[in-house]
Amino acid sequence: MEFVKDVFRGIRAYGPASGLLFSRGMWHFMLWPLVVAVFLFWVGGMAVGWLTEWGIGWLSGALEEWVGDAAWLDRWGGALGVAMWIVSGVVYYLCFAVFGGYVVMILLSPVYSWLSEKGENKLTGAEYPFAWRQLFWEIWRGIVVSLRGMVLQLLTTLVLMLFSLIPVVGLLGPLLMFLAGAYFYGFTFMDYAIERKRLRARDTERFVWRHAGVAVGVGVVFMLVMMVPGIRWFACCFVSLLSVLAGTVVVNDTWRKSSLGEG
Repeated sequence: MEFVKDVFRGIRAYGPASGLLFSRGMWHFMLWPLVVAVFLFWVGGMAVGWLTEWGIGWLSGALEEWVGDAAWLDRWGGALGVAMWIVSGVVYYLCFAVFGGYVVMILLSPVYSWLSEKGENKLTGAEYPFAWRQLFWEIWRGIVVSLRGMVLQLLTTLVLMLFSLIPVVGLLGPLLMFLAGAYFYGFTFMDYAIERKRLRARDTERFVWRHAGVAVGVGVVFMLVMMVPGIRWFACCFVSLLSVLAGTVVVNDTWRKSSLGEG
């Protein structure tokens, strides 16, 4: 089956992507994910703390109005705080599970554009003259594509959640949601290399859709890393560099084969 073969082709692209990332002159790209990971960890702690304080204030006010006598809150306030902290942590975890990957991609978009160009240079020897206007355009396009992917993935997930309510066939819902998420992530990672082919937005969508399996393969690895508890902030930041390079590898390989009439 061609789709399955393409999925594995996208996954295998992480091999040469690793070689590119750890090659000479590329090590400094690994510093940026560290900065972003620390920033997200700090923001996450702040967000959970704010949600906890807001939740305690709201719940205390609601209970006081409902019960009338809030003296018992003094005795159980500590337990209430712990419970709200746990709830806030779960809410933040779920939000990051859905949107966290795109947050990382938006924050690192300037780095991705630069990284993809350097990776293509090592792969093909192609050189692109530096221009601030082009750089800002690539950053802006990367952010727009990431936001687009986030919205489309959310809408697709909602539709598939309804589909999962159908008896028997609905069991495929979780798998389809996973594949859809992988496709949209893969699309975004591939777009940094596609942009340099000067394709219009509609042509880009057609190009990726024709090679949907490859996009899923590139996105699957990132999706799996996003599911790792505890280290997901750090892991997805670093693995996203490999995903950008894997996207660059498959785009150039597919583009070359298309030019030769092979794909």
